[in-house]
Amino acid sequence: MENQSRPLFKQAITALNGLSCNQGLENEQLLEQTVRYFYSQLADQHLFKQLVNGSVKAQPSLSSPCHWQTVAKTPEMMLGLLTVFHIAPIPLHDHPGSSGAQLVLSGQINIRQFEKNAAIDKNNTIVTLIGVADHDLGRDDCATYTPMTRNIHGMSAITTRCVLLSLQINPFDEFIRSLFFPLNIFKQDRIAYYRRLRKDGLLCRQ
Repeated sequence: MENQSRPLFKQAITALNGLSCNQGLENEQLLEQTVRYFYSQLADQHLFKQLVNGSVKAQPSLSSPCHWQTVAKTPEMMLGLLTVFHIAPIPLHDHPGSSGAQLVLSGQINIRQFEKNAAIDKNNTIVTLIGVADHDLGRDDCATYTPMTRNIHGMSAITTRCVLLSLQINPFDEFIRSLFFPLNIFKQDRIAYYRRLRKDGLLCRQ
């Protein structure tokens, strides 16, 4: 797949380098503009259409609740196709030091976004999170996050599956990610306590 994707990879890198402003990507509006720009450059590419078709037909596996196909990757950014399945919601997780945007290409999805109530020490197990957004998104809708805003989110497909074009700026080592699980599953207040677990490497990138 890597050799077959090389022309698409070059196209995506060209798109990134062609942006008039590829700095300051902690701005949510610019992040959304960037992922939409990528899509406009790639949508008519035959190989990209094949990758999207593969994502639309993907099935969940025992090793991951979601499906991921890398479109382009550099030390500074990663672009890929993420498939989220209705039967396998993605729990709350963070993106340490990263910014990103996710554009819905097909299906519908619910994305809940959170922020830290206070500085979370790397060794803390019980943390407080603030819910800042809870949106049902459909085709052409977009969600963004930065290192300081909306950086923790959970995803649940409303339709059988939902495919998103996912952009991540400053990709991080997957094993420094954390997962967050509510201590009271029956009462989901805007500000609540969550148990924080280090990522085990089996979940998907986004």
